[in-house]
Amino acid sequence: MDNMENIKISQIYMDGGKLAGVARPNATASPNPTFSWSVLSDAFDNRQQACRVRLYAYDPVAYGIAADMPEDTLLWDSGWVETEKQRMKYSGKPLPEGKMLVVGVRVRDVFGNESREASEYFVNGLTDMSCASWITHPSVKKRVPTCFRKDFELAKQPVDACLYVAGIGYHDVMLNGTRANVFLDPAHTNYKKQ
Repeated sequence: MDNMENIKISQIYMDGGKLAGVARPNATASPNPTFSWSVLSDAFDNRQQACRVRLYAYDPVAYGIAADMPEDTLLWDSGWVETEKQRMKYSGKPLPEGKMLVVGVRVRDVFGNESREASEYFVNGLTDMSCASWITHPSVKKRVPTCFRKDFELAKQPVDACLYVAGIGYHDVMLNGTRANVFLDPAHTNYKKQ
């Protein structure tokens, strides 16, 4: 059996929340998110001995859903850190705002075997709100359905876009009359962690 199969990453988390992949990436507004992971091994009494976390800029047009991110997209590399702790806080350059990012995690076990790099996607939410504003109404009453609408025109066709909605899952988002696939999404959020 390949040594890389002796230990592997089974799940990656960011600030306590499970990353769900490119179909519905999580978002963070933290300048230094903490990544954590769970590890599986097929060997008795095996565990993580060291870890390496890398962060990449993601361009869906250029790379699609890539298994391996090109090195020129690398934003941060922790290098190998000797630790059994399955978490690491980001300590690289400021994260690009409003962009899709990829976190990659690799571990080494007590026998010296390295796992394959497991990766997940997330979005760095806008932290400079001067370029966007909340769509609100001052006289909204509790438990009354409210429709918010914002008309705008774009100078050119966007390559990628991200809409930030704070509706606790009770929102119905439409763009140009087409319903976005986000009704009652997320179904459950742990507000103590996210």
